[in-house]
Amino acid sequence: MKMIVKLFWNLILLNIIFLNSWINIKGQSIITVSTGATIEIEAVASICADEFVIDGLLIGEGNKCEEPLPVELTSFSAEVWGNLVNLKWETATEINNFGFEIERSKDGCKWEKISFIEGLGNSNSPKQYSYKDERPITGKSKYRLKQIDFDGKHEYSDEIEVEVEILSKYELSQNFPNPFNPSTTIKFSLAESGMVEMEVYNTLGERVTRLINQEMDKGNHTIEFNAGNLPSGIYFYKLVSGNFSQVKRMVLIK
Repeated sequence: MKMIVKLFWNLILLNIIFLNSWINIKGQSIITVSTGATIEIEAVASICADEFVIDGLLIGEGNKCEEPLPVELTSFSAEVWGNLVNLKWETATEINNFGFEIERSKDGCKWEKISFIEGLGNSNSPKQYSYKDERPITGKSKYRLKQIDFDGKHEYSDEIEVEVEILSKYELSQNFPNPFNPSTTIKFSLAESGMVEMEVYNTLGERVTRLINQEMDKGNHTIEFNAGNLPSGIYFYKLVSGNFSQVKRMVLIK
């Protein structure tokens, strides 16, 4: 059985005819049944909007809902890349989606918010999201998503567990890519927490930049080096932490 709906969307009048389906309209939407008009909703169908103005007749065994439909999360996964944890998730549909808080826990009891990713609001097609935790907890930890609506309502995803390897040695890896232009990635490992310095020098032994000068936790670390303001040439990067010191060579080609 068909239904004819007069729908006002931002003051634009539309006529929609549908069968055994949903009308899911959020935002500044009003579904209006004019005087003398009839909408028959089959048992398998629903019409959803922020506001209904019914001067006519609304009949049938279907649903008239004024609450937003939930965000449908179809996947949530994590991969460990050295000292990075890469989180990915996908939604099939989104209604009233303000965004996602990313939470992390060492024991699954006490959770901390580590970031926020803005949602797309309303969508009826698959959407992909991702986040890289660049300073994860060493050892086992858990992640979850807190999906938040524009009205403040929220819902938690399932929890996922990862394990970041505990290293027992210092190591400075070769940058990648190398040669590079203008950015490259440098990875290194710390056997102990402590003060860390990383500096870049030219072939004359002159320091051209300081990349790190701070206390850091033991484990795997990654830093991006952008040489956009430097000329082409050979450079050296040096890592110092405690009694450990190591130098690597890299080539900038513009």
